[in-house]
Amino acid sequence: MHFRTFTQDKCTFGEINVNLYNRFCEYLLTAPQGLHKNKKLHVNSAVSYWPTFRASIHTAYRDRKTKENPNDSLERIEIIPQVERC
Repeated sequence: MHFRTFTQDKCTFGEINVNLYNRFCEYLLTAPQGLHKNKKLHVNSAVSYWPTFRASIHTAYRDRKTKENPNDSLERIEIIPQVERC
């Protein structure tokens, strides 16, 4: 959902590169929540989406749908530790 929104559903495999990855990462850190558009997506939600996105790009590379696999060049999104509630 977020990748489609970010690319306006107009991304081809040929457009996938490190720059696109970095812009999508920045988007996730500022994107609105799905149900609550006035609230920002929580960082830990972005953290959970990131590996799925990376895995799908790796699969596309493995299946030769894209020429570049920039996964090794990408930074991780850092998780924010949760405070335990009493």
